[in-house]
Amino acid sequence: MKVLIGDDREQIRLELARELTIRGLESDLKATAEETIEAAKKEDYYAIITDLEYTPEGEEGYRVLDETRSMISIKILYTGKRGFETFVGGVGHGADYVILKKDLSELLEIIDKDICQKMKGGETK
Repeated sequence: MKVLIGDDREQIRLELARELTIRGLESDLKATAEETIEAAKKEDYYAIITDLEYTPEGEEGYRVLDETRSMISIKILYTGKRGFETFVGGVGHGADYVILKKDLSELLEIIDKDICQKMKGGETK
């Protein structure tokens, strides 16, 4: 099983993929909400890490969460947009975690605890 990473910024996609590779996990990288949703429909993923705003005017990450809600076990909204509304919106759209992009260490802790251990332990959807 793989982890799906959706973010419009290549640097973030590559950084997250590198961290997953270090932990022995495979990942697929997508640059748009549409690509991310299509990938989730075509392949089995254990977890998704998605950006909230793929474009300056949108909150496409909520749509990604809605569309993948029943397909993927662990859903992480990884965003630069802070605020109570973002947290509530993320959870309301099915995110298990809402993490600010400046908190990479928090995201890595979740990856270690909730993705690596469960995937390597054989737990799936």
